[in-house]
Amino acid sequence: FKPTKVVADKQGNLYIVSEGTTNGIIQLNAEGEFLGYFGANLTQSTLIHELQKRFFSEEMLDFFIKSVPQSMSNIAIDDQGIVYATTKGDTEEPLKKLNIAGKNLLTNSIPNNFYGKDKYLNFVSVAVDPDGNMIALSATYGQIFLFDKSGSNIGICGAKNEGGNNELGITTNPIAVGVDAEHRIYIGDAQGNVQVLTPTPFMKLIYEALVLYNDGRYVESKELWEEVLIRNSSIAIANKGLGHSYYKQQDYASAMDYFKRSNDRTNYSNAFWE
Repeated sequence: FKPTKVVADKQGNLYIVSEGTTNGIIQLNAEGEFLGYFGANLTQSTLIHELQKRFFSEEMLDFFIKSVPQSMSNIAIDDQGIVYATTKGDTEEPLKKLNIAGKNLLTNSIPNNFYGKDKYLNFVSVAVDPDGNMIALSATYGQIFLFDKSGSNIGICGAKNEGGNNELGITTNPIAVGVDAEHRIYIGDAQGNVQVLTPTPFMKLIYEALVLYNDGRYVESKELWEEVLIRNSSIAIANKGLGHSYYKQQDYASAMDYFKRSNDRTNYSNAFWE
């Protein structure tokens, strides 16, 4: 038992990440009694594994297949008791948002090979702001990945120091991330340095639109998303937001257009069949 991260909910229950533990997050009650494991990662099955399961005996399977789920790297908890967990290495869920039953609530999957390269994101820390937006720190790239409460990417910032020069916004061995109510992001590195990233007016506009969007006030968010797209027409979440706005107003042709721009196939299909 080697705890590396501990968080507590309002009832005093503890959620513990322990080095090498593959059964999930350890859960203890306020008195320190063991309640069980929580939100375990799943093992990944390859085509070779499936063929082995079909043709090998049980003894051969025990010898050849030793699939062990990845242990988690860090956790955070919000005011509602929702637990956010990161996992490094080869995993289909580098970031999870877990309800009380340990189910991942993220409706948008987060690809571990985000840049289409043979490198994993290796999220080592996660924080959540009061609006439910998630901030995850990638040890591989030294970057901060911003996600809305459903898991849609809303921005990436920062970089990893590769040349040895100290620069603002460039991190060396980043290990922890935090966020405050004003959306300021704090990055700590292994050398004891802390950098503070303040949101730009453009990012504040996205946050403002997300508050309305996540509250289901799609029509009210329309003008804000339009302003976002004037500044950057490729922001997927803004196109998706406008798609929902037009869908709510029963302008299904326009909704399809914006859902297509955001690569939202499910909602594009919904608008198509209206």
